[in-house]
This record gives sequence, C-alpha cells and structure tokens, in this order.
Amino acid sequence: MWLDYDKDWDRVSLAVERLHRQETESKQGLVAVQGKTIKQTHSLEKAESIMESRKSSGLWYQSEDFPDDPDEAWVGF
Repeated sequence: MWLDYDKDWDRVSLAVERLHRQETESKQGLVAVQGKTIKQTHSLEKAESIMESRKSSGLWYQSEDFPDDPDEAWVGF
C-alpha cells in the first residue's frame, strides 16, 4: 500500500482509516447521526424514543462542544 501511494505515509494512513471505517460500518450497519437530524426525519415522539433507546444501549455520544444538548449528541442509527 505504501508503494501504491508513492511512499506517502499520510495518504496510506487515510486509506487505512477509510477501509477500517467502511468495514466497521458494514459489519454493524450503524452510522452516527446527530439528534437534530433524527428530529428532522421523524416525529418528535418517535425521535425521542429512538434517542432514549440508543442512550440506554450505549449508542449515544455527547457532543464535545455542547455536551448537555441532546440535539447535538451523536446517536448510532
């Protein structure tokens, strides 16, 4: 891979990271989206239900910038 990317370690690192991310997402079938995105695509009641179930199952990641804002949190979806 290093030779394929003209001996550029930065490009190799990005390629490996991309491959790892693709494999992980395809195995788990989950992608993280923000709470506000879920609220845009679902009714408020359904969105809150989805976010609460993800939070209880550990698929909830607080935003570094706004840790107390559920709309900014990342949810496994």
